[in-house]
Amino acid sequence: MSISEPSDVSIRLIETAQARGIPRRGLTRRLAALCAVTDHAAHKWVTGESEPSRRNAEKIAAAWGVTVAYLLFGETVEAMEAAKTNEVALPLLSINQLHRAGSLDDQDLVEIERFARLLASKNVHQGAR
Repeated sequence: MSISEPSDVSIRLIETAQARGIPRRGLTRRLAALCAVTDHAAHKWVTGESEPSRRNAEKIAAAWGVTVAYLLFGETVEAMEAAKTNEVALPLLSINQLHRAGSLDDQDLVEIERFARLLASKNVHQGAR
């Protein structure tokens, strides 16, 4: 039996749960109850062996206050909205593609997100003048 690497989706599930005060321990059972699936199915999502269906991702997203696009693809509403109004932010939507291809690690994504938020806040402050 081989051990799978966590997928991007499983990482986002774990991080989003933790951000909402849901500890890693018991996460599988909570996901299973939320989506009416077996503990085994939810365990596979958390470990990266499989991903939730779109329908189950919708249930999770609704319960946790995030978008399905974020859970499944890592795209934030802020990045999509910024891309519509700010030409600097447009390339940020491709960052997740680079990450999925292995060109960026998780720390790179944290730094890029920090920079994007800084740019967005500067644009908001400049627009308010």
